[in-house]
Amino acid sequence: MTRVLVPSGALGLGYDRAALAAGVRARPDIIAIDGGSTDSGPSYLGTGSSKYSRASTKAEWAELMAARAEAAVPLVIGTAGTCGADAAVDWLLDITREIAAETGQRLRVAVLKSEQNPGEMAEALKAGRIAPLPAAPEISAETFASCSHIVALAGVEQIQAALATGADIVIAGR
Repeated sequence: MTRVLVPSGALGLGYDRAALAAGVRARPDIIAIDGGSTDSGPSYLGTGSSKYSRASTKAEWAELMAARAEAAVPLVIGTAGTCGADAAVDWLLDITREIAAETGQRLRVAVLKSEQNPGEMAEALKAGRIAPLPAAPEISAETFASCSHIVALAGVEQIQAALATGADIVIAGR
């Protein structure tokens, strides 16, 4: 059985620090948290930005990085930066590097990006490799061209592969 410690529904929402400490004492196998959700609407994906401030994100992420170090287990975040766009993944990676430098942590960080090229999406549509979901609006090459960010939903396999490399932290887009 794998013991997963999930301190909160999303990084930036706050969490119970006593519960986190109790979770670490329970010896989890991994600490995992989400960076956002579709509940926030499309704005954050459209802008490639986080719903939460850099300061609150950094403060919570620093505490989770410390918990990871104490528990000696990997720390994983998906939907980094609320939306999972490449810019948001890079934003959280910068914060991670900053915290590591400030705390003297030497880390192996795996970065999983999921942003898609609109031109490649249009080609896949033309070739019949992708199609809209039932009851969804029609899509076209113009639809893809009008998107500022397109992120693909990845399965657990990418995170498993990243963990298999010995990563201390995995920062994933979607």
